[in-house]
Parts: sequence; C-alpha cells; structure tokens
Amino acid sequence: MSRRLRVLTALLIVVFALQLNSCEQKQQPKSFEEYVVRGELLTQGGDPNKAIENFRKALEINPNSANVYYLWGNTLQSQGKADESIEKYRKALEFEPKLVSAHFGWATSLQHQGKQAEAAEKYKEAAELDPRSAPQIYFEWGNRLRAQGK
Repeated sequence: MSRRLRVLTALLIVVFALQLNSCEQKQQPKSFEEYVVRGELLTQGGDPNKAIENFRKALEINPNSANVYYLWGNTLQSQGKADESIEKYRKALEFEPKLVSAHFGWATSLQHQGKQAEAAEKYKEAAELDPRSAPQIYFEWGNRLRAQGK
C-alpha cells in the first residue's frame, strides 16, 4: 500500500471516528458487531477509553469472543499498558488458541517490556501457527528490534 493511500485511509478513519463520537448520544449500538466496529474505530480515532467501553458491551453479548479480547489487547497496547494487554491476548487465546494475531500482539507487548527472549518465543509460536505469514512476522519483529536500537 502506498504511503499516500495509508495517509488517506488514516484520515478517513479519524473523520469517521469523530463523526461516530459526535453521534454517540443519538445512536447507541444495538448489536455485538456494532459494538466491536465502534470499539475499533474509537481505538483508531484516539479514544481508547470509549473503545474499551464498547468492547466490554460487546463481551456482555458474546463473552467468548476471542476477537474482542484481541482488539481490547491492541487498545491497551496502544496506551502502553503491556501487562494488561497481555492479559487480554491470553484471554483471546483461551477461546481461540491458534489466533496468530493474538500471539503476535502478546509478543509485541513482551518486547515493549524488554523481555526479548520471551517475545522471541511468542513470535516463533505465531510464525509456526501460520507459516505463510512467517516472513512478515519476522520482518515486523526485526523492525521493532531495530527501532529499539537492538
């Protein structure tokens, strides 16, 4: 994806999240899917607390959703809350043990904590679960290490 397209996509997400936020009092989500989508948009739009509120409501409807726990973990990770994000990734994996994205998120949180050896094991697990994604997983891991000066 070109840089221009990524920037445009990000701007559209922010605009949509702002519109969603301004309409919040008028229209409350009514379904599991609406809460999940709203949570994702609010995370991307920079309102993680409201995003988490929507993830909680989605889990009231479907308490076994690995995807919601994974998204909640991402939201916490974006706030720098590595310990809490790992708890959510762990919960996601209870419901869907082969959810590669949850393994990857957990590994990234471990890396943010400076636990490089544990992160390496988690990245390896993610790569083994989806060998087709292994090159991308290792590439992202390398980028994170380089960003940390390692």
